[in-house]
Formats: sequence, C-alpha cells, structure tokens
Amino acid sequence: MTRSTPVRLAALALLLIGGCAAMPPRGEVAAIDLPAGIEGTTPMAVDVETSRGDVLVEVDPRAKAPRVVAMTTNARGERVRASWAAAMVEQAEPYPILRVLAMADDRAARADLTVIVPACVGLRVRNVGGDVTVRGVRGAVDVQSGSDVTPGGNVSVSLGEALDAPLMVRSSRGSVVVSLPKGSRGALHVTSGVGRGAIVAPRAELRGLTGAGGSWRAVLNDGEHDCRVIADQGSAEIRVAR
Repeated sequence: MTRSTPVRLAALALLLIGGCAAMPPRGEVAAIDLPAGIEGTTPMAVDVETSRGDVLVEVDPRAKAPRVVAMTTNARGERVRASWAAAMVEQAEPYPILRVLAMADDRAARADLTVIVPACVGLRVRNVGGDVTVRGVRGAVDVQSGSDVTPGGNVSVSLGEALDAPLMVRSSRGSVVVSLPKGSRGALHVTSGVGRGAIVAPRAELRGLTGAGGSWRAVLNDGEHDCRVIADQGSAEIRVAR
C-alpha cells in the first residue's frame, strides 16, 4: 500500500472538511466521490489514520459502496458527528485506496471511526488511545495502535481469506489477537511484553515451533511472508482455524 505523507493528509483534511456543514447527520462522512472507472463495489485497499479513538474496519459484501462513519462526544455528553473526519478514494495500482483521516487540531479530541467496504484487499491503520477491530479483510495488513510514546488499545484482526501476504499488528498498550483462516501461510512471530504470547494452530501445519512465555516463532504451511503480532504491554496471540 502507498503511504501518504503528512502534507498530503493535511491537504485531504482541508479539502473535505471545508464543506462539513453539508455533511449528512448520524456521523456519516459525505458521499465519497469515486474516480472515473471505479465502481462502489470495486475491491479497494483501506488506509485509516486517527489522532485518537476506536477504529472498526469491516467487509460487508452486501454494501454497494464504501461507507465511513465518524462519531465523537460533545461537551454535553451527546454523540455527534466528528466534523474533522474526511474520506476519499484515490486511484492507485493495483487497487484504488480508500483513505480515511481524522486528525483533530486538539489531540485530546476523540473520533471513533467505522469503515464499511464491499471488499478490502490490503489494510493500514494508525490510531491512538482506542481499540481496533478488523473483520473480513484480505491481503497485506499493517495495524499499529499507539506508539513508543502514545497509548494503544486492544486489537482484534480476523481475516476473510487465507493469508499469504505480510502482516504486522502491534499495540503499545492492550492485547492483540489475530485470527487466520485455514490454509494461511507465513513466518509467524508473536511477542508479548508481559510474557503472555501464543500460537494456536493445527500441529501438522506448523514447522519449527520454538519459544516460551511471551515470544514464539513458527512457520505456517511453509509460508515465507513475515506475520508479526506484538503487544508491548498485553497478551499477543495468533489463532489459525482448523
């Protein structure tokens, strides 16, 4: 997936947030314009970045187009749309990219994001101070909740198709669980900073299982792509369906 630069992200926010008064209620970002030749059901990579809040990315094959909902809590305790959230689809190869950005000037402001797509063929998520839930995606996955200097949350990733691509899932504070469908392949690495790591998979599909406590390694179905799951201050686990 192509990584966006801070300058491009800032430009995206200015472009799309400028018309926030016309955005629909209930937290949904305005209708997402699609570049010529791209239909709403076209498989897309998804790139999500938020300064603070929960993130849910879910594949719904019944959806007719991407949908993004951004919610926050105002001073009266009411759940309202996060006006600083923006989304756009960018033409790219081999797949278009749905970019979702919720970077508030006030870094304490929280935006909880829900991203629904008909098909997802690669995912990148960056968030702080919230949980991340991913369901049904396929392709390469790169999820980082928090950082060395910011708090993360619990992370749950459940793929929709067998994995045969790089995967990196990390939280600086919280547990991490990655669920892989049967037939997935990869070089698995699990690290828990509190000594609670695990690889749960059919023994016949694993080769070279080594480790103890918070650190485990194994090769799943002779795969070569790195699949890393890291929880700095929580439990970390990879589960492979039987």
